[in-house]
Amino acid sequence: MFGLRNKSNAKAVEQIGLDELVRESEKLLNASMSKDFNVTIETTNPQFAQVINNINQTIQNYSSTFQSELLKYKVTQEALNMASWEMDVISGDPINCENTFIWSKEFRQLLGYTTESEFPNLLKSWSDSLHPDDREQTLKSFNNHLIDSKGKAPYNLEYRLKHKTGEYEYYQAIGATLRNRSGIPLKVMGIIRNIQHEKNMLGAPASLEGLEQLTVELKQMKQNIEVNHDTNTIGSTASLAPALKPIMDLVNELLASINELHNHSDFEYELPQLGLWHVAIVDGDLEHAANKWHWSNEFRQLLGFSSERDFPNTFESFSCRVHPSEQKSILTIGNQRVANNNEPSSYDTVLRLMKKNGEYAYFHTFGSVMRDNYGTAIGATGAIEEVNR
Repeated sequence: MFGLRNKSNAKAVEQIGLDELVRESEKLLNASMSKDFNVTIETTNPQFAQVINNINQTIQNYSSTFQSELLKYKVTQEALNMASWEMDVISGDPINCENTFIWSKEFRQLLGYTTESEFPNLLKSWSDSLHPDDREQTLKSFNNHLIDSKGKAPYNLEYRLKHKTGEYEYYQAIGATLRNRSGIPLKVMGIIRNIQHEKNMLGAPASLEGLEQLTVELKQMKQNIEVNHDTNTIGSTASLAPALKPIMDLVNELLASINELHNHSDFEYELPQLGLWHVAIVDGDLEHAANKWHWSNEFRQLLGFSSERDFPNTFESFSCRVHPSEQKSILTIGNQRVANNNEPSSYDTVLRLMKKNGEYAYFHTFGSVMRDNYGTAIGATGAIEEVNR
């Protein structure tokens, strides 16, 4: 009789444990729908403790990966002055009035707006901002991309959008659509980039100063894509990877055009070399031991190095080469930019760095700090170029 009671109690305990797992799995499901990566699940049954621990560790691993890839995307977006948007397609119907749009904070800022009330998450907010001469073709291209079940109709075009001030400026728009196995659209994600400056530069008479400025910007753009964006990513970042290729193609075309212009010009012109770098910042601390630094090959070459072995991806590789009289001030400026949300996010200065041969040279360095929604620094990216003094 006692044996039967023990078996009955064991089954009851096991059933309680299973009921707990069901409740916790529902908790996990709800958290995933709200994109809450800080969720953890629990159990009072020791028989399921290892299972729960494994699930929580898996959640943490995916959260870390997601945050890392999100940072790479934010760094690239900041460097290229891009803004993102997305649309959820209801019932696979691209013209469903219930389809939801999300215009990012950066998207609104490009057009001069700051709040959702000024620029609501509606298709109309964007379509009404299109230049009248561009509206029909732009909407047609967007629709053709959505209804192409084979995904062969690209969404990559230029159009003009009205700024809050009433002025129109040119933008490049690129989009990608996630589809099910039948080709039905599920979600659309895209980016826009203000290209008015490039339009102005290419339309103006060629000059040494203008070509230098445009080349610096284009090379910085190209190297930031190469350094900061990994196409082998997961989640929403991966769906944007195909969209970045047309930008890279455009940059290469513009650089080729500048070189061609140089070959037919009467003045001598040498393309400046930029050395890109970026850092993923932990806990808003520029000197945190867990920060992940990356120095591009061009950065190393400017200092006379050829490989990561000679110039490792550590902060010390750079800091030990700053001129002794400037080390304290440079570090102070860097910490101020990172730690204080009231400080400007960008910086621009000149410093001396020691090359591999032991000689010091002057370098122009510039860049910006990226922050999360709470104002905490999550990354920084920048570039250096050697200057004569």
